[in-house]
Amino acid sequence: MLEFISQELTPTYITMNHFIDHAMHLMCGRESKSFCLRKAEADDGGTGDMANFELLFKRNPCVIVHGISPTALNNFCRPFLECGSAYKRLSRIGSTEERSPHVRRNSIDCIQQFSKKNAIFQSFSTFISNYLKVYETVIMVKKESVGTLTQLHALMNVSHSCFY
Repeated sequence: MLEFISQELTPTYITMNHFIDHAMHLMCGRESKSFCLRKAEADDGGTGDMANFELLFKRNPCVIVHGISPTALNNFCRPFLECGSAYKRLSRIGSTEERSPHVRRNSIDCIQQFSKKNAIFQSFSTFISNYLKVYETVIMVKKESVGTLTQLHALMNVSHSCFY
């Protein structure tokens, strides 16, 4: 067991190009060696609902990017972590697979009474899903043209406005 723990704490060095690739995948809600997804419990109002959690990306502190100090890297990554977390939360709304337990519970009790609201929610979740597909396509198309942190930061500023 101690071997496993010590292996996790061993620093991993990556190049700037690998970091840029990881950051762009993060913008699309994907995990990488540099960024991992964590489920943090959200306040459920005392209901004990297990589906009530928040998806948050965290930077792997063991990944070191050649040429950047850990403090500078943490500061640089903050908006990317927010963007990736927002993408993941929105994709949860637009995904029928992750939503299905919630929909089943509601549909047993309320589907006939709230069929219009359900149809509106279905339309909204379809819109979110389609929006995220377009967003991801745009980010991945731009991937080849981003080679520096300045270019990555500029792309982040544009994409950040898509969610906020």
